[in-house]
Amino acid sequence: MLLLGLVLHLPAQTGNKTEKEKEDSASGYFDVNAGVSNGYFSPKTSNTNDQPQSKLFYSVGTGYFSPFGLNLSVLGMLTQDLGSFSLYQTAITPGFDFNKGKTWGGGLSYTRYITKDSTGFYISPLKNEFYGYLTYKPGFLVPTLAVNYAAGTQKDVLTTQRRTVSKTTKVHDISILSSVKHVFDLGSVFSSDDAISFTPTVMAITGTNTYGANLLGSKLARFTSNKRAATLAGSTTASKFALQYISLYFDFEYSVGKFYLQPQLVLDYTVPKSESQWNAIFGLTAGFDF
Repeated sequence: MLLLGLVLHLPAQTGNKTEKEKEDSASGYFDVNAGVSNGYFSPKTSNTNDQPQSKLFYSVGTGYFSPFGLNLSVLGMLTQDLGSFSLYQTAITPGFDFNKGKTWGGGLSYTRYITKDSTGFYISPLKNEFYGYLTYKPGFLVPTLAVNYAAGTQKDVLTTQRRTVSKTTKVHDISILSSVKHVFDLGSVFSSDDAISFTPTVMAITGTNTYGANLLGSKLARFTSNKRAATLAGSTTASKFALQYISLYFDFEYSVGKFYLQPQLVLDYTVPKSESQWNAIFGLTAGFDF
């Protein structure tokens, strides 16, 4: 999402183990981390012209990754809201990754979002997210194709002179994510026990994007780190299936022993002409694998 604290099933994004170390590992491992990032939140006000507000949000996560590809992770997201610092959403993700082969890798996962009942900003109504990806690994550039489907319910309240009517509607979004990346292993820095790497990625997201899908599988939590998606979370306007975003990711990772530090810069462009805009998001995560 930019949720750099994310310990979900993202290929080559979890912990301080390199991809090869993960593939060759004969034992599972735990990951514990915390992160901070800038993001955008659409306030719940009567003024429809209010723009999404920029502020920091934080993440804390933990997960277990078995040597057989099964994994389970929990991620909590926190920010200042209604005068206090609070946990506004939790994501629980069981998943499975197959990355042992030299040619192909991939995975499937399900995420359940548990959202705080009362917040001062809109959150995507999509609560159940299914994500699958396939990666081709042999070349200098590593392409990935992924599909994300999310569903939930949205409650609308209509007040007239005579009565107040509450209506609950089932909602859903589907997205196709295509990306290409290369991992630059920059070697050791201070000792033989540390390492640094740089991974640039280009990603295109095509889909309906009607309700500000969470899209944790894209490494960028859309409802908190993109101005347009933050607005969509509080909207009921339908969107056509089309190219929605083009994103550039610049991932750095420094690891020493079991500790890792991951800065990330994301340049995110909204494609539809009526809403075209650039977003710049920066995040930092620290964690331990053991």
